[in-house]
Amino acid sequence: MTLTWRYYLSHADRSHFRWLVFGLWKNGDISTPLMTVLKSGSLVSYSNRVVWLGNKTTASFRLHGVSISDDGFYGCKLDFEAFTVRDSVRLTVIGKNANFFFPTKPRVSLSAFSHFVGHG
Repeated sequence: MTLTWRYYLSHADRSHFRWLVFGLWKNGDISTPLMTVLKSGSLVSYSNRVVWLGNKTTASFRLHGVSISDDGFYGCKLDFEAFTVRDSVRLTVIGKNANFFFPTKPRVSLSAFSHFVGHG
């Protein structure tokens, strides 16, 4: 299951970029970080289930082993020296009832597709 945000950053924005964080979303911000990408390109992962697939114009994260318990809100936050950009999506996991004898792999849908637009 892959969550992707596309964005455009001007040259000025890129020079002021500090970090990007992906994680669980609550009350308008990241409540539990799952992965941070630093300006240097270094990755700080807080979960072995998340893989970075992004680049300079896309924040993309693959979440492995998706289950019903992963249902909820996820967000992405880009931090710059003068401002922060935040956005979130609702992840809905639809699967068989856990009481069924032959469970199937969950299906996943996103309720939104987000675009970041840089300033500057």
